[in-house]
Amino acid sequence: MKANEKEVDMRYLSFDIECGDGQHRCEFGYVITDDHFSVVEKEVLIINPDKKFNLTGRPHQDDLILFFPEETYYAGEQFPYYYQRIKDLLKEKDQIVIGHSVANDAGFLRTACKRYKLDPIDFYFFDSQKVYSEYANEKGRISLENAGEILHLEKPAFLHKSDEDALLTLQMMQKMCESLSVSLSELKDLCPTANGNSRNFNIYYVGSSLPEMLEALSKNVNSLSNARKAKCIKQFAEKVETNGPIINSKISGCKLCFSTAFEKSNIKDVLVIIQLLANHGCQYNTKVSENDYYIATQEELETAEVEEHSRYYSALHNTETKCKVISFDQLYEMLSITEDEVKAAPWPKIGKKKATKKKVYSTGVARSTIGDQLKAKGIDLSKLFKTE
Repeated sequence: MKANEKEVDMRYLSFDIECGDGQHRCEFGYVITDDHFSVVEKEVLIINPDKKFNLTGRPHQDDLILFFPEETYYAGEQFPYYYQRIKDLLKEKDQIVIGHSVANDAGFLRTACKRYKLDPIDFYFFDSQKVYSEYANEKGRISLENAGEILHLEKPAFLHKSDEDALLTLQMMQKMCESLSVSLSELKDLCPTANGNSRNFNIYYVGSSLPEMLEALSKNVNSLSNARKAKCIKQFAEKVETNGPIINSKISGCKLCFSTAFEKSNIKDVLVIIQLLANHGCQYNTKVSENDYYIATQEELETAEVEEHSRYYSALHNTETKCKVISFDQLYEMLSITEDEVKAAPWPKIGKKKATKKKVYSTGVARSTIGDQLKAKGIDLSKLFKTE
């Protein structure tokens, strides 16, 4: 199916690669759609792997049956013949490249380029497998087939035919976008950790380093899941450096923390406060029993029933702790700053060097995803990922 003459402002390209031995590619299948997921081009390139097929009878692995017979693959051209075409497809401007577990397919391209001494194919991508894991709160990696079944997508007539798998990947993305009432570009912003790139023979997912997480949050405070926010806070507390000489004050040298609920809902304030604490020679440490102060919100101070196992509960009931409960107003007074000044402060950044004094941060936050935030906005993801 060839592209029509219609001019498309933004297009989506989904691709999939099949291998004859788990390493050397024998198919490159792709589907191109417009920004409404309407297919404008769909094709599979048959590539001679120039290697022996090894897909059946393998120990501890399921047999894998490809769509075409081996003779068809061996009759095809080898990878260098398709190199420039594949490169042009993946590097086309104004498009989003999509794949399921893209790191694997990008790895196959890397292996082929190295084998034939070709320059690496550098491109950006968006991974449907990571999107699904983020939104469904799945720790493991889900196969394209299983994800399609859960999302009630029509099963392809033949699995492991690369252009059909590429189409199923697009349909999976479309289903999630429609269920969440967002565009694919908006989905990319909501799930930055599914974005990545293949560059100079290295495959890298963005949004995992501290500077990238801070940048993503500065652009959109809801761009990271609660789990990623907790990771960002942890890493920032470990790496934050003072903005000049340490300020001597009543709070200098102390350890303190506040609730996980405050962390999740006030991520910018949390990071700003951690920076201010570092300026006063303090450590942000969530192990309450080791702390000098627990900073309670007004809601916590006024509540009659304290949630057991919470940090606030530990601060109030641990008889062995020296932790003192104070309000945020008292904290701001110790830091010689107002709440308005905290909120007006710019997003903190991290320096290139690690702090010389190690910052302590204990975790214990329950795993959650961006899906939790969307549920709070009235979007029920359980309906999207419910199996029948």
